[in-house]
Amino acid sequence: AAESAGTEEKADKVWAQDDMKTIRQVEGEFLVQYKKDIADKSDTVEKELSEYDTVVVDAVLPDVQLIKADTEGMSQKEEQDFMKEVESLEEVEYVEPNIVVKAAETSTEKAAAAKSTLSYPQWGLDNIKAQKGWDQMGNVSGQVTVAVVDTGVDAAHPDLKGRVKKGKTFAKQNSKGVKYNPSQTTDDEGHGTQVAGVIAANTDDGLGIDGVSGKYNVNILPVKALDDIGDGYLSDVIKGIEYAAD
Repeated sequence: AAESAGTEEKADKVWAQDDMKTIRQVEGEFLVQYKKDIADKSDTVEKELSEYDTVVVDAVLPDVQLIKADTEGMSQKEEQDFMKEVESLEEVEYVEPNIVVKAAETSTEKAAAAKSTLSYPQWGLDNIKAQKGWDQMGNVSGQVTVAVVDTGVDAAHPDLKGRVKKGKTFAKQNSKGVKYNPSQTTDDEGHGTQVAGVIAANTDDGLGIDGVSGKYNVNILPVKALDDIGDGYLSDVIKGIEYAAD
């Protein structure tokens, strides 16, 4: 619209904070995306923004850093001004707050109940005519891995037997402060296991549900970015997605 009007006006790149009432920001933490051609970014923010006691907390991606600044007591406008100052640095592409993310709906009880020997009515599969789709596809060779970036996956769940690969945990600790082992992707909430089941639960085993992938060779890569109450951080989700893609 700006181009058609013949103006030089550009949209503000700073992340819109209008919905901060419903979004929980991690106090003082921001994600900084550097320009691709910046070779040395090790101390750029710390040096340029020392007045805010800014430090680099983590390297989220090769070109993305998680920084922490002293924003305590700042108003929303002052915090926006701080982000604009970060974004004005020659080396920086954009900046946005590190926010708390949450599983949309948790169902620990349902996940636990699925371990019973009773199978559920296949309402979802019937509704999307999954069986008809499988019949039309016929035999398919090869295998596919689907990453579930969530609360982890219960690899011992009988309805996921043989489907769960070795993954990785990026969530740092649970809601009680107990640290997670990065090499263990145990699901201590249930949501990730439920999602994995919807994707690839074993079919015709008289247990739980059938996965939407039917009998095709579909495996699950568990990536734990959310904790035991379904909470996590955008920075950890980014790491999890990058790991899964790699």
